[in-house]
Amino acid sequence: MSATVNLEAEMAVLGSILMSRMHARRLTVTVDSTWFFRYGHRLIFEAVKSLCEQDDPVDFLTVKTKLGDKLEDAGGEDYLIQVCEFVPSAANGDYYSELVKECFIRRQILDRIKKLAGRAIDQELSTEALVSEARELISGIESPRNPIVNVADVKIGEGGDLGIPSGYPGLDRSISTGGYPTGQITVVSAYHKGGKTAFMSGSALSILENGGRILWATFDDLSAEQLKRRMVRQMCGWSKRPTVASYVSDYEMAMHLIDGYDLDFYDGALDDGGGTVEAFAGYAEAQHSRTPYTAIFCDYWQVMTTMRKCHSDERELGEISRILARMSRRLNLPAIVGAQITEGRAGEKTRTKGGRSIEEKAGLVLRLDRETEQVEIPYSRFGGSGTNFPIQWDKYKERHISE
Repeated sequence: MSATVNLEAEMAVLGSILMSRMHARRLTVTVDSTWFFRYGHRLIFEAVKSLCEQDDPVDFLTVKTKLGDKLEDAGGEDYLIQVCEFVPSAANGDYYSELVKECFIRRQILDRIKKLAGRAIDQELSTEALVSEARELISGIESPRNPIVNVADVKIGEGGDLGIPSGYPGLDRSISTGGYPTGQITVVSAYHKGGKTAFMSGSALSILENGGRILWATFDDLSAEQLKRRMVRQMCGWSKRPTVASYVSDYEMAMHLIDGYDLDFYDGALDDGGGTVEAFAGYAEAQHSRTPYTAIFCDYWQVMTTMRKCHSDERELGEISRILARMSRRLNLPAIVGAQITEGRAGEKTRTKGGRSIEEKAGLVLRLDRETEQVEIPYSRFGGSGTNFPIQWDKYKERHISE
C-alpha cells in the first residue's frame, strides 16, 4: 500500500459489493471503474455494474459468468473467490471506496506534475502559456461536485431508478425505485401520535440491519437515549432490561446488535449553530465525506430554523425545504422527513403542516393512517401516486409491519 495505490481497499470495495445487493446498487453508481489501479479490479467492477443495471443477482457465480473470457484477466476463479471473502461485512464499503478514490486523485495529481515538469523546461513555451496550461491541468482533476454532465455519458439501467429498500415491502413494490429514492426527499406524514416516528425508526432499523449507515436528526422530539430505547423495543419488545429472566437474553442480544450498528444522532437542541438547517446540512455533509451515509432521517422538520431572514413562516419553511432537498441531491442519498398533519380528518382532504413547502421539493410523499392500517402515496415521482399499501401496528414492539 502507498499513498497512490491501495490494492487492499480496492479488494474491500469489491468484496462489499459482492456481499450486499444494497451496497452493490449504490456503489456501482457512486464509484467509477477508473478509480481502480489494478486492471483486474476494473473488470470485476464493470461486470458487477452491468449486472446491477440489468437488475440481475450479484454473487460469485453471476460475476464469474459475466466476466466470461475476461475471467483470467481479472485474476482467475481463485482470485475472485478471494475477493468475495476479503471482508467480513459490507458495512464499510463506502469508507473503502473513499480510500480508493483518494489514491486515484493522488495519481491524477502526480501524472499532471510529471507532464508540467516536462513542459516547464520547454524554452519555446512562454511563462504565461505554462501557467495557463498548469491551471487547466489542475482544474481537470476529478471533482465530485461537477454540476454539468453530458447526458450521453449517463447510463440508464434496466433495473429502474435507484432506491434504498425501506423495510416495508408494500412501499418498495409500489414505486419503481424499490425503496426510498436516492437524491430525493421522502415525506412521512401523520396526525399527532399517528406513528410517523415509529414508522421512520423501524425503517432506519431495517437499513441498519442490512449493513447501512444512518444519520438520525431531531429538533424537537426523541433524545439519543430515547431513540435507542425505541429501536431496542422494536427489536425485542423491551425498552429496558426485563425482570423476567427468560426475556433477558432477547434484550441483551438486541442491545448487542444496536451497539454494533452504524447510527449517528444529531440533536438540533444541542447544536451551537442554533439547530439551523444550514448547520445541520453542514454537519451532515462533513460526516458523509468521511464515512458516507446510506440515508438520513429527519424528524419534526417544521421546527427547524434558517439563518436567512424570512418575512413569513411560509418563506422560512420554503427555504428550509430547499436546503434539505439540495443536501439530499448533493449527497445522492434519500432524506426521509417526518411531518405532522394538522388539517382534515380521515376520509377528508388532509394537509401537512408546512406541507406545500416540503412536498413540492419531495420525490415521494407518504401519509400514515394507523386506524385504517393503510399508508397512502398521494404523490410520487417514481410511480405509485394515488395508491395505498397495508401496514399493521404491533403494540408489543411498537412498530409497523408491512407484508
